[in-house]
Amino acid sequence: MSRGDGPWTRDLEHQEQVLSSRAAAVLGRLAEETGGFLVANTNDLSKGLARMQLERRTYYVLAYQPTNATMDGSYRRVSVRVNRSKVSVKARPGYLAIPVQ
Repeated sequence: MSRGDGPWTRDLEHQEQVLSSRAAAVLGRLAEETGGFLVANTNDLSKGLARMQLERRTYYVLAYQPTNATMDGSYRRVSVRVNRSKVSVKARPGYLAIPVQ
């Protein structure tokens, strides 16, 4: 199935160009926005692997069930805060209210 050269295809081509020209910046942003981190520009992976090991062993998982059950395709922001010092929260900033298929 061909999509032609409309906006969808141009957007994909633009994203491919951005990713190939600034891969570390794009991947770093993707990692950060999804709760991870990027290990780049190093031949010494030990610090990155140590951090991965620590984060893999020390975490809590929280679930969220929205009170608004309307699946209207809108983006809904979510904020997670804790009353504890010396901890960091890694959470998605929100979600798309789309039905699960």
